[in-house]
Amino acid sequence: MTASETIAGPARAHSIDMASGKIPQGYDGFENRGVYLELVASGNYTPDQLVQLWLNDPSSGKLIDNPAYTTVGVGVAKSAGGIPYITMDFK
Repeated sequence: MTASETIAGPARAHSIDMASGKIPQGYDGFENRGVYLELVASGNYTPDQLVQLWLNDPSSGKLIDNPAYTTVGVGVAKSAGGIPYITMDFK
């Protein structure tokens, strides 16, 4: 899997929108961000904890392990209360 700033930019913007309350936490509009899969979360997770959380989820884990996705971009933003909102986009 290769990291992509091209994908990370829209992921970061989505995290900012969720953290600011502009939009609810979720996947709405991910297809407009030019990606094929999107995972979102909020909370104080380490990167390892968050990936493990997604891998342990039956639906998310299958998607992450799909070899069709070769590129990833990650965006993080904190709410006014300090809660991180994380978006991981795959292509």
